[in-house]
Amino acid sequence: MADDYDVLKSSAIFANIPVDEIPFLLKSVGATVATWKKGEVIRSAGDEMHFFGVVLSGVVQASLPQNGRDQIVGRFPEGDSFAEAAPVALKRTPVTITCVKDARAICIDPDNIAVSPHPFATTMHANLMAEMSKKLVHLSTKLSILGEPRLRQRIVMYLNSQPVQDDGSVDVPMSFKELADYLGVNNTALSRELGRMQDDGVISMGRHSIKLLDQGDVSGANGGEGRHVQDGDE
Repeated sequence: MADDYDVLKSSAIFANIPVDEIPFLLKSVGATVATWKKGEVIRSAGDEMHFFGVVLSGVVQASLPQNGRDQIVGRFPEGDSFAEAAPVALKRTPVTITCVKDARAICIDPDNIAVSPHPFATTMHANLMAEMSKKLVHLSTKLSILGEPRLRQRIVMYLNSQPVQDDGSVDVPMSFKELADYLGVNNTALSRELGRMQDDGVISMGRHSIKLLDQGDVSGANGGEGRHVQDGDE
């Protein structure tokens, strides 16, 4: 369990909470540990969900059903929380939560935090609200991206939603296939459009990064902006 506390102290949910207080705080809020196997669906979109989870080990994924397939919203490794899965006002998850690598997580009912007498419960509650807000914004961004019919604009919207490095580039923290899944297209369509964007001088690409060179003109000589995502691209 000591290793678990090391993971939790790095989690945003436990920010500004002394590590030696974490065991007592967890007991006060009635936290439990859950385990899931790879491929197990933890909750489907629309299901009741009265807890949020902080991943202790493994990887959990959030996705949205879109056109008959699941579109990845986010992946949560150890130390991360899937707070957007349990909006306090809804009590139902807007996303499907799936275990993609055998996982363990601390599960906490937000209602228990509100009534806990522990002195750091208010800190945890504030941290949870901040994380929930941040991740719901991320979810809203993802919905906006998927609602954009033009692939080039989806790519630009994704780049604009990510932190920019000192050199102006954006690190892409996922594989090419995962990025294609995130944007709701197949590998071939994404590769083709990124190539066009490079040819048009809109982006430059590094090994694991993309730099947006000309945000003011994404129309492209090859008609990238006007090309809508088609059935064969998904």
